[in-house]
Amino acid sequence: MASSLIRINEATETELQQLRGIGPKRAAYIQAYVSEVGPIRNAFDLATATGISVKAAEQLTAQIDWGNLDHLNAIAFWPLLLTATGTAWLLSFALAGLTLDSSSLAALGFTLAMFCVLLGGLLLSADLAIASLLKLPSETTRLFTIAALMFCTGLGLLFALGLMSQFIKLPAYLAATLDGVVLFVLLALAMTWLLYGPSLMLRALIASASDLARASLIYDLSAIPIVVGSGLTLAFYNHGSWIEEIFATWILAVVLSNALELREGRTAFSAVLSDLDRSRYRFVLRHEGATDSADATRRTISVALIAAALINFAVLILGFIQP
Repeated sequence: MASSLIRINEATETELQQLRGIGPKRAAYIQAYVSEVGPIRNAFDLATATGISVKAAEQLTAQIDWGNLDHLNAIAFWPLLLTATGTAWLLSFALAGLTLDSSSLAALGFTLAMFCVLLGGLLLSADLAIASLLKLPSETTRLFTIAALMFCTGLGLLFALGLMSQFIKLPAYLAATLDGVVLFVLLALAMTWLLYGPSLMLRALIASASDLARASLIYDLSAIPIVVGSGLTLAFYNHGSWIEEIFATWILAVVLSNALELREGRTAFSAVLSDLDRSRYRFVLRHEGATDSADATRRTISVALIAAALINFAVLILGFIQP
């Protein structure tokens, strides 16, 4: 019955302890979360507040009355519609442009790989749109698993073909196309990691402050090989299509922003998160006695990032001056 549900954002500590697995300590954490971060909106927020896994939190949802939080989950409909429509149109256009080339096993594999990558991207954009329309912008639908599986399958096929091209001579047109596509995918993945890596790791590791602290350091370190790889691509693997310059400029801007955050004593990991996710992240660290402050190691990382970014900038300018 509705009357037996626990009003998670208004309940007393005693009432909260009626939830399975919630004792005095976790009940106090829930109240602290509501006070310091904001209302608990879903299972992910409950996991963040209590330190239990998202799966365990989902098992408690039948006991909980979340209250009326529509005003907090409001979405900007027109930007969402335009973004989803534009993404769907571009991916659909690319899918329609694929032709089934059965002239060789490698050509057939390339077509299949691109189909999986593009369809996976299309389903991911659909997942984002559906979750937003359901007013669950921080969660995913069942489409996400299917989309991720298709996308990863396509990537695996592309890299297998790239490896095969080192030992077997592919048709010239296929070899050139494959090189360009693999490079594009690698640069896109690097950019995606820089922008969304912290958010993904936060959702995967929310139950462990120590794991989140390690993930933060890994993210900060990962920017070094990304910016170096971007510079090497500009210098030695430029296909003259402007794709490399566009991604290099984008990566350069994000890496410089991250380096400045580290230099100011703030981790780049938390700086990339949304305001709400940053509050969640810091709540978990604070209540588990961990910290996200930038130590001497991170300040050294910032110096390395700035140096690598300046070199990349010089290479980028030289590319414009001497095409």
